[in-house]
Amino acid sequence: MRKLISISAAVAMLGLGVLAFAANGSEYAGTWKGNWEGMGGAGRFDLTLTTEADGKVTGGVSVGADTGDYTAKFVSLTITGNKLVGRYSYPPEEQLDIAVTATFEDGKATGTWSMVPKGQDTSMGNGTWTVKK
Repeated sequence: MRKLISISAAVAMLGLGVLAFAANGSEYAGTWKGNWEGMGGAGRFDLTLTTEADGKVTGGVSVGADTGDYTAKFVSLTITGNKLVGRYSYPPEEQLDIAVTATFEDGKATGTWSMVPKGQDTSMGNGTWTVKK
């Protein structure tokens, strides 16, 4: 009986560990490719998410636009359930950030982006983006 309780406890702990691992957004790790549009423009939008050794999800974007392509790493990124909220410095104008949100569902993510002054949340322009894995 004691052995059965120990095995049951171990299985329950393993299950909780798997749920904690999945709950941090690591299930979305990989490269997602798609497009953005807004403010009279459109282009390529690729999202890359990685899981660090400590389980934290990090990543960045690769963006194609008429004004030039750029890559950027997230300065903040959280994934709660299937919702992503992130922010990265906008390389063509370092005093600006791009704030992004998205919802993951059925192998794709659909979201919004806003161009904001660094340290602020007031949008100077916005649009949408969609990616697929």
